[in-house]
Amino acid sequence: MLTFLYQIIIMPLIQLTEFFYELFFEITGNQGIAVIGLSFVVTLFTLPLYMVAEKWQETERQIQKKLNPGVERIKKTFRGDGLW
Repeated sequence: MLTFLYQIIIMPLIQLTEFFYELFFEITGNQGIAVIGLSFVVTLFTLPLYMVAEKWQETERQIQKKLNPGVERIKKTFRGDGLW
């Protein structure tokens, strides 16, 4: 089962990163620039995930902003009860 998942998920990612590394290395002939190019490609591929996470975080901030007055009122009301 784990071998199957490795073949389906991990192996294509390894092949893709090796492909882009070798591509940049063939173009430039410099390992450092190939690593920088690979980093750029990985950043481009993960950008949509970052955008979704940022949208979720903004939604969470809006919810916290709406709930904050009630939370403050509860904290003010129950301050000094000694239960916490």
